[in-house]
Amino acid sequence: ITDIGKIFQQGIGVILTHTFNCKVVHNEIARTCYTGISCGWSWGYRETISRNNLIENNLIHDIGQAVLSDMGGIYLLGVQPGTVIRGNHIYNVRSADYGGWGIYPDQASSHMLIEGNWVHDIQGSPFRIHFGKELIVRDNVFARSKEEGLIGIGKVEEHIAANISGNILIGPATGVFEGGYAGDVSKAFRSDANLIWFPDVKTPFGCSYP
Repeated sequence: ITDIGKIFQQGIGVILTHTFNCKVVHNEIARTCYTGISCGWSWGYRETISRNNLIENNLIHDIGQAVLSDMGGIYLLGVQPGTVIRGNHIYNVRSADYGGWGIYPDQASSHMLIEGNWVHDIQGSPFRIHFGKELIVRDNVFARSKEEGLIGIGKVEEHIAANISGNILIGPATGVFEGGYAGDVSKAFRSDANLIWFPDVKTPFGCSYP
């Protein structure tokens, strides 16, 4: 699925809205003006029918191309128990202004497993949450952000947004964990057994913007 958005720029490679038990596997999605794969589409923490979707082993690259903002290689939205994002390779995501992210769980994204993905050379964060809870983020490679931290969150709430474990985090980037417009980033994540490496510089472990 390539070279889309020439007329309708908001076009998405694959979009799943209010779906369950779907599989999006072994696709190449490239040269879009907006998001590569989008799944969910329910704002807030209310219960939805979105669940048990599988996004696996897709090649997603040259996404956004600096045309639109607030988008990513894989975009997730809302509560989605049982949904799995696994084994995807994402690179070269660029937005017009903000939001050129790799894997992007947006507002209230919850109860998903994100594992074994390779996300690198991204304008923003390879992994960026707006806000959410009970995300498991493990065994991924997140590398080389051009403008932000490797793992970011926009709004920190009273609960843990994600458990981050066993990932390989490679600079350069502005930080490892980076906060956004509300809250203390140190309270957003539970982090364990991650391997962190920044070339030729002292590692900037993170920053928080209250």
